[in-house]
Amino acid sequence: HPGGFSLVEVVSAVVILAFGVLAMAASTAYMTTQVRGSDLSTERAMILQRTVETLRSRPFDKVVSATERVGSFDIATTVTDVNDHLKGVQVVITGPAVASGSARSATVADTFTFRISAR
Repeated sequence: HPGGFSLVEVVSAVVILAFGVLAMAASTAYMTTQVRGSDLSTERAMILQRTVETLRSRPFDKVVSATERVGSFDIATTVTDVNDHLKGVQVVITGPAVASGSARSATVADTFTFRISAR
């Protein structure tokens, strides 16, 4: 048609546009999953940092094994005496995560080990 588009051109344009919109929708779901995973990872790291700082601020004889729950994360702290002036500490944080490559939830355990010496 001299003054407009043919039906084939319009249908082709709509099909191409539909593929673009579907690709954007799929990438949005993927990005949402990635952001959720990052949020959980950041929360886990903050809890670990708070736990380690709390243990290091205690008097040496008050650093003992314990378990607690913070939000949706379980924290298990195991303290062993290395000698009279040194303790080994293992902190295990177990909690939710996003399974790699999918939107499914998973449970992850992170372990951090350090030593505390008497001052």
